[in-house]
Amino acid sequence: VTVWYWTLSFGRSSCFWMSATTRRHRSRWNPTGCRRSGMKDRGIELSRTPSVMPPDDLILSRVCALAVCVACLVNPLAAYALSRYQLAGTYNILLILMATVAFPPMVTLIPNFIVLREAHLLNTFVALVLPFAANGYLIFLLKCFFDSLPRELYEAAAIDGASELRIFWQITMSLSKPILAVVALDAFNAAYTMFLYALIVCPRPDMWVQTVWLSQFQTRAPMGAVFASVLVMCIPTPLI
Repeated sequence: VTVWYWTLSFGRSSCFWMSATTRRHRSRWNPTGCRRSGMKDRGIELSRTPSVMPPDDLILSRVCALAVCVACLVNPLAAYALSRYQLAGTYNILLILMATVAFPPMVTLIPNFIVLREAHLLNTFVALVLPFAANGYLIFLLKCFFDSLPRELYEAAAIDGASELRIFWQITMSLSKPILAVVALDAFNAAYTMFLYALIVCPRPDMWVQTVWLSQFQTRAPMGAVFASVLVMCIPTPLI
């Protein structure tokens, strides 16, 4: 309770500070792309700032939607295979999956860039969605959850003649809604907040997501406009 109290207090204070900063600097910002320099005694001077292309909201929306769908499909399939069938190398597979958590995402940026470049997928929509296709930690988490499901349900479905795909969809996925919500939240958060990877694989301005656009926008806009953009971008995360 104490942690939640201080978290909400800090978030509320941060939002209030950004809103106050936005209102305070609003008088210096001209929506036409001009920035007003602070010369109170000698009038107002307008200095042209390099224009920044507005971000394409559909790109981030499609990336988040597909990231959630792909993560909730590929990861459960891999975890179901490890849980349903006792493979000879299951322990080694899980060890490799968990070993990926020990490396920060920055370590795989260069290999991912080289692979995407050789596949001619740079500056494409597919390059933004591929990183969310599989996650070692989520597969391990799902596998542990699938192991806790009663085996009698699978045996009864097999006796009734249900196929493996039907068992997966109607039994495993139906009973795994809580853990699938965790997978969906993790995929959405990763897709919505990705910055460095998106900047490297999609440097073209028309493929910028909001985080990349905001990093370029803050170099050309006053503080009030930057804080207003940050405040708007923070809204979807607590809502989800």
